[in-house]
Amino acid sequence: MPVCPTSRCRKAPAGSPPASGCRFCAWFPPLLPGKRRAVAHRRPRKGSVSELCLRRPGYMHYSTISGVSDNEKLALFLVLLLNFYVTISPISKIGLFIERKENGMAETRKLYYENGACLQFCATVLSCVPTDGNFAVTLDATAFYPEGGGQPADRGALGGARVLDVHEKDGVVVHTVTAPLRVGEMVQGDVDGRRRLDHMQQHTGEHIVSGIVHAQFGYDNVGFHIGAQDVTVDFSGPLTDAELADVERAANWVIWQNAPVTIAWPAPSELAQLNYRSKKELTGAIRIVTVANVDVCACCGTHVERCGQVGSIKLTSAQSYKGGTRVTMLCGMRAYEDHCIKFQNAEAVSGLLSAKINETAAAVQRLADENAALRAEKAALETRLFAADAAAFRGRKNALVFEPHLSPDSLRRLCTALMEQCTGVCAAFSGTDAGGYKYALGSAGGADVHALCKEMNAALGGRGGGREMQQGSAACTRGDIEAFFALRLGE
Repeated sequence: MPVCPTSRCRKAPAGSPPASGCRFCAWFPPLLPGKRRAVAHRRPRKGSVSELCLRRPGYMHYSTISGVSDNEKLALFLVLLLNFYVTISPISKIGLFIERKENGMAETRKLYYENGACLQFCATVLSCVPTDGNFAVTLDATAFYPEGGGQPADRGALGGARVLDVHEKDGVVVHTVTAPLRVGEMVQGDVDGRRRLDHMQQHTGEHIVSGIVHAQFGYDNVGFHIGAQDVTVDFSGPLTDAELADVERAANWVIWQNAPVTIAWPAPSELAQLNYRSKKELTGAIRIVTVANVDVCACCGTHVERCGQVGSIKLTSAQSYKGGTRVTMLCGMRAYEDHCIKFQNAEAVSGLLSAKINETAAAVQRLADENAALRAEKAALETRLFAADAAAFRGRKNALVFEPHLSPDSLRRLCTALMEQCTGVCAAFSGTDAGGYKYALGSAGGADVHALCKEMNAALGGRGGGREMQQGSAACTRGDIEAFFALRLGE
């Protein structure tokens, strides 16, 4: 049956009416020849036939029908009921509409299954319970998707209150909101459209990638999660970088074909003949999502209507995980924003290197080679410097040396050179009074430098340690260091 978008349900649809009505807002075309009935979305007179027939569970707006007699209203009421049950009967078995349970709690009508693009709706508040400073609200119908199947919950507003979380328990969708809502009141829900589209893009993109991996390599998707920044998918076997590049190329080709994404609730007899992916054994009504000709999977999430709406897919990284492969990916707007950030960085690097943007890798490699050569030259010069410093202490027992701008590794090498010339404690420091000093402390004569280091740290505000050689830092001045060693070693 044709469906008018909920965003247009506040005014009469333009153009020629469809052959049958809208099951979302209770709009119906003219029923009798010669009479034109306008539909206005306003609250009907209390107790009228239009109110009695249109305030049915799941309808999202009040509607009134003007220009008709009471007999015609009664006829409309009967036609509406017939249409209502004819429309619902093939679907009611899958749990989309309200069903009473033994405990009296009603299942929530899930509008996000009926129309994934539904972002605005009206529903009746069934319960409102305080919980942890917020309120747990249930409705007779909702377009808010609850967390599940690796997909986060929707966000938005409900009756003027912010929706902080949504979860489902035993078929009942519970909304955590910031303010109380009156039981029995009809409220408007507004789903965050940007967040919903993002989740649909990520979820459909995951189906495309998982379907291709399953078809080409026979691996199963054993884990899936839509995070705030990226999406992770765990596959049951190893995948090389080259294989993942082929998967990414094939996935984007599916997007460019813009094939439809179809959703069905097959009967048990049909399901038995269907070959589909599923992470676990399922019972009851099973929702099957078919993405083009690449994937058929049991899924409870929301999806785009056509593959082209995914936009693009980028596999950003992969690592071995529990005998298989964990793939990190981005789809849709996330992939676009990631591309923008990386392109801006590439442009900046290109400018710094004075190289074309597609030649920056080669330019960086040249810099790395030059840097390695300079480090080797610097190490050779330091070796000569350290030998000269150590020669000045030849034959002495202890040594205390200060050299500026040395790395921890260079300090270790200087201390080693001193230990080759002395018989006692050797200490090398590098730094400034304002920024503090790094140190290396050792002994060629078997002195307990561990105890000395511990004492020095306590006296000079230092941190560090080690085994044969002690290394660390101290927040003090050069005068403090010289005074400490003069007192302890007489140097």
